[in-house]
Amino acid sequence: MTQISTPSRPRRGLRTLASALLVAGVTALAGCASTFTTKVSNFNQWPANAAGASFAVQPATGEGVALGELERKTYEGYLAQNLQKQGMVQAATPAQARMQADMAVNVKRELRQFSVPVYRHIPWGGFGTWPYYPGAAWNGPWNPGDYYEDGAFGMGGMMPMYLGEQIVTRPVHYYQLRVRIADRAQALKGQPAPRVFESTAEYVGNPVELPSVMPYLMESVFDRFPGTNGQVRTVEFDSDTGAKVVPKP
Repeated sequence: MTQISTPSRPRRGLRTLASALLVAGVTALAGCASTFTTKVSNFNQWPANAAGASFAVQPATGEGVALGELERKTYEGYLAQNLQKQGMVQAATPAQARMQADMAVNVKRELRQFSVPVYRHIPWGGFGTWPYYPGAAWNGPWNPGDYYEDGAFGMGGMMPMYLGEQIVTRPVHYYQLRVRIADRAQALKGQPAPRVFESTAEYVGNPVELPSVMPYLMESVFDRFPGTNGQVRTVEFDSDTGAKVVPKP
């Protein structure tokens, strides 16, 4: 168990400001849908004549995770579907394909430490004398000076009081999907096909299983395909519906 020392008593201005910011934050979040976010980076030299090109998907690889045969083929299917959405056609055999696509999945699961604020909620007793002064707990364990120092805004108005920071340990999942596409039409004799597209999508956050997040990582890779060369950006999804959140202009 983490040992937490009793924080020093905040000064009046800091405590009042912390209470105001907490309420403002809760109010703002109350009107927002729950979302999860991926971070995407894109690099490309996408050829102008790629529309209708044939493609083949090479077997997916995994680092930090063992991909079963059916799971691997499912993810390869996601990649093939997204390539088809870009107007390309799956080749009958890999040898006949102009575009060669490959994908790799990297998985890490670890415990990380975070600093979180700690608040004490003091119910309003409704009376003005000890131990029922405004802002005091019913059993009156807190110093009446808390109220007289901060006033009604600090405690008497049902406002939580900021006590300090606490270190907590939480599980975090890290998933990375990398997709690369090489163009055999641009290959020089005896040389491997040059890559014309490379994108990486990452998810870092609360624990979630890989099969659940993979469709969204793949959708992030192909969001605004082929993308702006060298761009790093985020893609948001609604946690309840899975729909992509369109940024407001």
